[in-house]
Amino acid sequence: KYVLKSVPPLSLEEALLFGEVLESFRRNNEGKGSNQVSVRACLEGHCTQKNIELESDQKEYLCTLLEMEVHAWGPLTLFLKDDSLEEVAVIGIGKQKPVHVYDSLYGWLASNAWFENAETVKNMANRMARSMGRRVSLQTPHVNAVLRDGSRLHAVIEPVAFSGPSLTLRKFKHE
Repeated sequence: KYVLKSVPPLSLEEALLFGEVLESFRRNNEGKGSNQVSVRACLEGHCTQKNIELESDQKEYLCTLLEMEVHAWGPLTLFLKDDSLEEVAVIGIGKQKPVHVYDSLYGWLASNAWFENAETVKNMANRMARSMGRRVSLQTPHVNAVLRDGSRLHAVIEPVAFSGPSLTLRKFKHE
């Protein structure tokens, strides 16, 4: 099993806080261009307003998760940073269908990460493909794209994907 150790599983309270801060961040930064409020400032402001006290390590991993969601590829960011991984596959949603990775030494491994809803996977695929002017939708339920770093993206949604959304990222070694 491939375990993401840098981010512990969120408790229900942390997951709700994450969702509230993410929504607040997006709402507060709409149309602000370069004058955006930082994720950290948004988290701290939200906690102050709601009288929530976080431990320092708790604040750090929540900030890390929020930054990845806002400025990168969400939870897939950690997989993409690992040079030993060659492929990342999201095949369906729910805890019973975890993200799988292909490690150059150990082959295919299930991870401790999974997606809760199809909309999140679809939005992530669209965010990745947007730089290439592509998107996945009901009219075009699958997309193939080459990302800026040279990785290949393949994503499909229903009605083409029968068991839920599927997203595969093929990374290439720098050497």
